[in-house]
Amino acid sequence: RTGWRTRLPPPYGLASFIAQVTHRTITCSSIWFRLTLFIKETKMDVKRLAQNTVDIFNDRSYRQKAREVASPDIVVIDAPTGQQMKGIDGFVQYSQSFVDAMPDLKGTAVEHAVNGNKVTTRVHARGTFTGKLQTPQGTLQGTGRPVDIEYRLEQEFNDDGKLVRFRRYTPPRLKLY
Repeated sequence: RTGWRTRLPPPYGLASFIAQVTHRTITCSSIWFRLTLFIKETKMDVKRLAQNTVDIFNDRSYRQKAREVASPDIVVIDAPTGQQMKGIDGFVQYSQSFVDAMPDLKGTAVEHAVNGNKVTTRVHARGTFTGKLQTPQGTLQGTGRPVDIEYRLEQEFNDDGKLVRFRRYTPPRLKLY
């Protein structure tokens, strides 16, 4: 008989199988560590998913890719204004509001902090405030001045890798006017 069971006695037989499945050689003697490593390798890369939301904003493809990246029941929260939007249309509308206000706005992800299926991303963004920014408190008219801001994005993903919660918050000293 051939197969992984005949090559290694338990508990190493399972570890060998896992090593074959992941196409890696695992030398740790702890079967628990091997199983944990296998599970971590098969989970989604939430850091990459979080970076993707920054990228689709920057290249302005968020309209086309919204259904790929966001769950239909996504909740978008703008912490500074208290504004809350729901659904894919809300996600697109929220992103569009910043493009309308600052058409050249681009963000750079400075760092990602991962905690399970949640990622907090520190973003540094630059643009020019030439348009109008709609907020629940009223409309902010553009000044034509450059904007250089840092903000945080808290993103939570479901098991399918889709955004279910998107929250942006900024330091209290931010001024756009």
